Amino acid sequence: MFGVILKVLKFFFLDQVVEELQKKDAGEITSSDIEHAVRRVGTEVMISPITDNLFLIHALNIALGLLLFGLPFSLFWVL
Repeated sequence: MFGVILKVLKFFFLDQVVEELQKKDAGEITSSDIEHAVRRVGTEVMISPITDNLFLIHALNIALGLLLFGLPFSLFWVL
């Protein structure tokens, strides 16, 4: 099962690298362009889960802040 997951991830990774390379003209692609595309896609693949988790933590922090900010006002309204 783990091998299948790795193959799927490799397929999507290579697909993104090809998309990056298609942004340049076919005759102008050099080895440095390929290296740059692999680094860019690799960085995006590594950072994406981290930024997703930070976004969720930020949303929970806002919700908790609003709840704690409204708590004294709701207590005064009830009492």
